[in-house]
Amino acid sequence: MKITNNTIQANNPVISQEDEKLKKACDDFSALFVSMLWKEMRNTIPENGFVPKSNAEKIFQEMMDGELSKEMAKSEGFSLSRVLYEQMKLGMPQEKNKA
Repeated sequence: MKITNNTIQANNPVISQEDEKLKKACDDFSALFVSMLWKEMRNTIPENGFVPKSNAEKIFQEMMDGELSKEMAKSEGFSLSRVLYEQMKLGMPQEKNKA
């Protein structure tokens, strides 16, 4: 099995489906983790008192952070998703040889 450019290549389609599910779960977890990081980092920046943020602006900021987080989790430079995948893959049942 080989992971390249966020795709999983395997010979067995059943195993491949399970791998894809695991990869997606790891990507989703990474995106959630990064989203929480963005939120906490933004909380450290004091808001100026001149123009308060509206609810629409806050919602937009959260949506933008969510999308940025998803893209960061998918990128090759962010290895949390890859490391999670590799560790969790070790716990999955292996394909039995049919010979």
